[in-house]
This record gives sequence, structure tokens and C-alpha cells, in this order.
Amino acid sequence: MAELIQVSFSILNLPFTLLLLLVLLYWSIVMFGALDISFLDFDLDADLDTDVDVSADVNLDADVDAGADIDGGTELGWVQSLLAFVNLGTVPFMIVISFFALFLWVGSVLGNHYFNAADSGWTALLVFLPNFGISLLATKLITAPLKKMFASMQKEERERRVIVGKVGIAITSVESNRLGQIEVPTSGAPLLLNAKTFGGRPINKGQQAVVVEFNETENLYYIQPFES
Repeated sequence: MAELIQVSFSILNLPFTLLLLLVLLYWSIVMFGALDISFLDFDLDADLDTDVDVSADVNLDADVDAGADIDGGTELGWVQSLLAFVNLGTVPFMIVISFFALFLWVGSVLGNHYFNAADSGWTALLVFLPNFGISLLATKLITAPLKKMFASMQKEERERRVIVGKVGIAITSVESNRLGQIEVPTSGAPLLLNAKTFGGRPINKGQQAVVVEFNETENLYYIQPFES
């Protein structure tokens, strides 16, 4: 154990050890409830598309700059493809980076132990290059089974966002301290949702109401009377 710690904090492995320690610190904070697992998540497509659009708008009138924008868009597309390769955008960022950091650390420690006994910087670089590629591939493979689960969760979240703001009919009377139900029309079959009133205003059976919020903890929607 002492030898592993010494090797881990050697100059050749130190960057990967620090990265892994940061990941462990993050998960420790998550376990105590101070941070959410999606704290560092972002919309991969939206962020990159915004960068390209802003760049294109600023340089619309300059031929040379426009050419640079095309190159920039290509570079962004390459980055996007790389991130999508490791399932980032579907699987939460910190889950992906955690596995990647772990594989990088293991590859660096083993690679330098077996192939760089002289602790050469150039040899360490040669070890890092295949280690980086193998770590990407290993991250892709280990996060692949999680894609379906998180994709389903994201679909449910998008549906919840769509429902908020829609008008439906109260199937039962609904109050702030008593659970009721509201029927919300959709393009397909109507949805029957558990609901409570927002702001303490009761809603009678058959009355129109608008969905104003989803409470993830209680798994219900808050509604209020609809005023046309």
C-alpha cells in the first residue's frame, strides 16, 4: 500500500492522481447532499451550436473571418464527436469523467511501472498517448449500459417541462393540503396527473386549471385556477 501511494504521487503519475482525488472529493460532497449529481451537466448540442452561431453572426461580413468560422465549426464538431463517443450528453458529465479519470490513473501507474523504470519524461509521454485512447474506449464501454437509463430519465424530464404551462380539467377537487387529480390533453391520450393547488386556492371538480410546477420530491404537479 505504501509503495502504491509513493508511485501514485511520483511526478509522472501526479496529474492523474490529483484528478482522481478531485473526483473522489466531488462524490464525497454528493454523498453528503451538498451537491447534486447533475451539478456540472450541460446540454452538449446547445452549447456547441451556440458557439458556432455566435461566431458566424459576428463575422458574417468578413470573408476571411467567415473561413475561420467554418474551420472553428469543424473543430467544434470534432470535439462534439469526441464527447459523444464517451456518451457524454446522455450520461451525466461527472459519471463519465469519473470513469475516465480512474482509467487514466490505472493506465499511468501500470504503464510507467512496467515500461518506464527509468522515469523518463519522454517515455511517460509515449505511455500517455495509448493510455488516453484506451481510457476513452474503456469509458465508452462501461458507460454504454447507462445510456438507456439516463436517456429515459431525460425524456421524462422533457415531458414534464412540456406539461408545465398546459391547461387541464380537474377530475377531483384539489386543495393545497389534499392530493387530487387533473387531466391534461396531449397530442395522444390525455394524461392523468396527481396534483395539489399552488398558493392555497382550492380547485373544484370540473374546473379548468393550469399546471405551474412539478415537485420532483413528492412526484406531483402544482396547479392553479385557469383564468382566461
